[in-house]
Amino acid sequence: MYSKPLILEKQKTPSNVPNQKARIAVVLVTTMVVIAVSMRFILIMNNWPVTNSDESIMGLMALHISHGGEWPLMYYGQGYMGPIEAYIAAPFFRLLGPSVFSLRIGLLLFFSLFLIAMYRYSKFLYTEKFALFICLLLCLESKEIIIRQLKAIGGYPELPLLAVTICILVTAILWRHNKTITNKARASQYLLYFLLGLMASFAIWTDLLIFPFVMMGLFLLIIFIRKDLLSLAGLLLLCGFVIGIFPIILHNITAPFSESTIANMAGLINATDGKSYSLLQKLGGAFFIGIPSATGYPQMCPSNMAPTLGEIQAGCLLLRGSWSLGYLVLWTLAVWSAIKNIRRESGKEIATTREARQKQIIEYSRLMLLVGGGLTIIIYSPSTSAASAPEPTARYLICLLLTIPAVLWQLWPGKSSYLKNKATKAPGIIFYLHLCLLATILCAFSYGIIETFTDIPAAQQFSRQETRLAQHLESIQATRIYSEYWTCNRLIFQSEEKIICSVLNPDLTPGMNRYSPYQVAVQKTQSPSYVFPLNSQHEHNFIKIHKQDNTLQNYQYSTYEGYSIYLSKG
Repeated sequence: MYSKPLILEKQKTPSNVPNQKARIAVVLVTTMVVIAVSMRFILIMNNWPVTNSDESIMGLMALHISHGGEWPLMYYGQGYMGPIEAYIAAPFFRLLGPSVFSLRIGLLLFFSLFLIAMYRYSKFLYTEKFALFICLLLCLESKEIIIRQLKAIGGYPELPLLAVTICILVTAILWRHNKTITNKARASQYLLYFLLGLMASFAIWTDLLIFPFVMMGLFLLIIFIRKDLLSLAGLLLLCGFVIGIFPIILHNITAPFSESTIANMAGLINATDGKSYSLLQKLGGAFFIGIPSATGYPQMCPSNMAPTLGEIQAGCLLLRGSWSLGYLVLWTLAVWSAIKNIRRESGKEIATTREARQKQIIEYSRLMLLVGGGLTIIIYSPSTSAASAPEPTARYLICLLLTIPAVLWQLWPGKSSYLKNKATKAPGIIFYLHLCLLATILCAFSYGIIETFTDIPAAQQFSRQETRLAQHLESIQATRIYSEYWTCNRLIFQSEEKIICSVLNPDLTPGMNRYSPYQVAVQKTQSPSYVFPLNSQHEHNFIKIHKQDNTLQNYQYSTYEGYSIYLSKG
C-alpha cells in the first residue's frame, strides 16, 4: 500500500489494460458528489437554512463588490477574517441579482471540491474502499454541519477544503522530494512549494481557525526537508505566503488600530457575556456539545442538557457523551498507532530507503490530520465560548471533519489481523462489533440529512415573513430605522439597502454596527422609526424611556409579522 503514488502524480498503469475497479470507484464517487450537491442545491433553493444578520453582512459586502465597485479586505467589523465568500458571490449577484440564494450557490463549489479532495487523500492514506465509505459519510452529515456548509457567515464553508488542500500539498512535497530528480520535475516541485505558501496564507486570511493545520504542515516540512527550506524552495514558499497574506498586511496598514487584526483578536479573546465560568463548565460544553456537533452527531437533544450547563437529561447525556468519548478514544488510538508505526520504521536498518521513507510520510500525514484536530479542540475547550454558547460556537471546530478518516480507520473491518480468528482466518467478534459501530455512525449521518429536509417548511415561512416585513416597512416609508442586531442587517440586505438600519443594544445605546455608514445615515435622519421584535427587551426599554420623556405619542404604533413598529410622526 505504500508504493502507490500521490494524487498529484499520474497513476502508472498499463496503457491498454482498463482498470475496471478504478472506473467503478470514479463512477461511485461522481454519483455520490452529484447527489450530495443536488440535495444541498434543493435546500438553498428553498431558503434553508434560515438566514441571519451575519450572513446578511456577507451579502451586503457582495452587493458592494458587485454593484458598488468596493474591494473590502476584511469582513465588516472583524479585522481577522477575509470576505472570500463575498467575492465568490459577487459574480452571481451580477448574473442572478442579489439574494440569499445567489450568496450561497458559490458555496456548493467548496463542498464538492472538499468531497473530492477528502476521497483522494483518504484513498492515498488508507484504501480505496475505505475512501468510498468516508465520501459517503461526508455526503450525508448532520444538520449542524450542513448549516455551516450552506450559510455564508465567513470561513466555515471553505475552511475544511483549505485545510485538506494544505495537507495534500505538504504530503505531495514530501512524497516527491528527491535530490536526484530532473530539472523538469524540480520545477514542478518548486511550484508545489509556492502553492503551499500561497494556500497557507490565503487560509489564514480567510480564518485563523486554520492555524493548527498550517503549523502541523510546517512541522512535517522541518522534520523531513529542513535543508530545503533554506534554499530556493523555502524562498518560493515564503513568496507564496507573503502574496496570500498581503490583504491582512494592507488592512492593518490602512485601517485604524481599533479595526486592526490585533485589536479585533484581543477583543475576541477577552469577549465575555458578563458571567464567570469554571474550567469544568467550559470542558463540559466542549465535550457534550462542541465535539459531537462538529463530528456529525445528529441534533436530537437541546443545547443546555450538559450537567455543567443546564438541565440534565439522562438519555441525551448518555448519547452525546458516548459519541464524544468514542471519538476521543478512537483519536487516541489513531495517534498511538501512527507514533508506534513511525518509531518502528525509524528503528529499522533500512530506514533510509525510499520505501521506508514513504511509510513514514504516510504515518506522519495521518498524524498531521489528528494533531491538527487535537490542537483545534485544545484551543477551543478552555474558551469562554465553550461554556457560554457551545452550540453556535461548535462551528469553531469545523476542521475536525478532516480527522474523520483517521479516527474511523480504527474501526475499519479487516485492516488488522487481530480482527480475525487466527485459527480459522474467519472474522471474529471484534470484526462484527466494528461493523456495527460503522453502521450506527452511517445511520446517524443519514438521520442528519433527513432532518434538514423536514425543516424546509419553517425556513420558507421565515423567508416569506422577512420579505413581507421589508416590503411593509418600505410601503409606510419606514426606511431609516433603529432595531436590534439580528434584525437590522437582514432588513438592509432584503431591501437591497432601500431600508437603512442602525443597531441598538437592549438599553438603546449604539450597538454592533459592522458597517459605520449605515449608523451615520440613520443618525442624520431627523425622524427615524424603531422596529423591535414583539415584547423584546429593546421594546420594553423604548416604551419606558419615552414614557418618562413624555414623547411616546410622537410615534404611531403598529405590529406586523411579529414586530412592533414605532413610526415617527415627524
